[in-house]
Amino acid sequence: MVWRFLIRYLANNERLIQMLADSYPMRKVARFAAGLIIRSKIYQERALENLKKVKDSSNIKVEDSDRFTQFMQDKVEKLKKILEEQKRQR
Repeated sequence: MVWRFLIRYLANNERLIQMLADSYPMRKVARFAAGLIIRSKIYQERALENLKKVKDSSNIKVEDSDRFTQFMQDKVEKLKKILEEQKRQR
């Protein structure tokens, strides 16, 4: 009960809050927190860029593998046609 009263009194004391806000330790902590927020934003942007690159490269790999399989299927079909033609000629 006493703690609530004391904390409420300190929180509502504008002069005390202003003195704390102007103090060196509070400014230092605020500067540190702002730097932390900015650094985390930069790291987040880099992670998103890397994720986009990985996603794009995986799409390229899938497209390349699809092209390769299509190429191989075409070659196999051509070889089958050639073999059938040779069998007919015999």
